Amino acid sequence: MCIRDRFESLKLPSIDMKDEKQISEEQLIDITKNCFLEIAEYMKQKNTSALALYKDVITKKKIGNTEIDVLTPLDFLNGLRKLGIDDLQSPDYTCLIKVLSMKDAERHIQVSDIVQLLEDYGVIEVTSEEQELIGEFRYEELDKISAVVMLGLAEYLKRNGITTESLFGAVEYKQGIEVDGKKLKVELINSKDFFAVLNSIGIFAEEEAHKNLKAFLALDPSHPDKILAKKLKKRIEEFSCNEELRIHAQSCYQELIAEEKLHDAQKSSQ
Repeated sequence: MCIRDRFESLKLPSIDMKDEKQISEEQLIDITKNCFLEIAEYMKQKNTSALALYKDVITKKKIGNTEIDVLTPLDFLNGLRKLGIDDLQSPDYTCLIKVLSMKDAERHIQVSDIVQLLEDYGVIEVTSEEQELIGEFRYEELDKISAVVMLGLAEYLKRNGITTESLFGAVEYKQGIEVDGKKLKVELINSKDFFAVLNSIGIFAEEEAHKNLKAFLALDPSHPDKILAKKLKKRIEEFSCNEELRIHAQSCYQELIAEEKLHDAQKSSQ
């Protein structure tokens, strides 16, 4: 889901600031994006996440028959101070608090909203069960084509200012699975749909799925045609941020070009 969709799902009103000028929806979207982009960068630097940062101050609030996790605005800001963000009195952060706050008397902030918005900027919350499914990242498992495709996908998202979820959201679906006796509901993408999206944006021109990349992103060996959405997000983030990995993929690209030129030269000489 893109930032605009998340914004609309919160049913946010227009907000009056101190100068009594009305802030437009577009401005609210930009403010929210900029603030969460900064928060995400600080979290990546500290190697933390929203649930880890706020684990000691999250409380439960009952809405109807459902309990949700919430924060007070003060606890939210204190967490940002721990990250090292020191411009919390700026109009942008004042506006962000109003955007995130619920309509209850305490103006609580719903933790799931923070988590979902941060995921748009690469801070992926992963439970221990999900981490077991995702596994450790070993780029030596990727062949040259897979490495180039993953880097190309990461660059495409960055260049166009969109998220993994906004690109693949239309083909994601939820399914219950069991991990070590625990039932989980996870978001999946059929590999056929994944490669169709890559084809539509010009990242992968082949009609058939690339077997190595398909296996690399698969939920597990027993589900070769299902891609775990969080695993995809984590791997894309790694290609976005890991300079060694980026250099490796760029080297793979150069090698593939050289191999193609050699093949063409040999073919023309026959």
